Amino acid sequence: MDLFGMYGSRSDDEPAGTPEPSDTPAPAEPPPVEPEEVTAPVERIPSARDDAVEHFIQSMDGLEFDGQIVRPYARTGGRTRSAAGLELETLLSLMVADVPTHLPPDHHAVAELCRHSVSVAEVSGYRSLPIGAARVIISDLIEMGLVTTSGPKTAGAPTVDLMHRVLEGLRRL
Repeated sequence: MDLFGMYGSRSDDEPAGTPEPSDTPAPAEPPPVEPEEVTAPVERIPSARDDAVEHFIQSMDGLEFDGQIVRPYARTGGRTRSAAGLELETLLSLMVADVPTHLPPDHHAVAELCRHSVSVAEVSGYRSLPIGAARVIISDLIEMGLVTTSGPKTAGAPTVDLMHRVLEGLRRL
């Protein structure tokens, strides 16, 4: 055995076709495989989850989808904050007679909703948008000059007049 004999190398005097000597015993033959018995398929018992899935599928019957199942941040270009300070009760109105056709689908639909005076919360509900995404889209429309806002300005501290009206309303309860 040469210096590298522990790795099974050959000495120069052995022919190349001679098998390597091995210290490990030859592997035993695997036991014969016996044919398995064929059994009838087991019936699957429906679970509560299967019932819930079936109920969900049935409840979706008749609903129409616009083909867009997209995350809200993707619908707003990744933006999560609006430039305009929009409260839930801020009223929105359309400023133009015709909504431009080049707008993205969500922007176009929100602009169409604003033909009649609607609140930010209503836009969110009618379009099934999270309030943050609705605010971003409305803010875009305001910047384009298509939509105007009106309603209570509650960005600062409440006025004394507002506090008196709230107090009178509470006393009437």
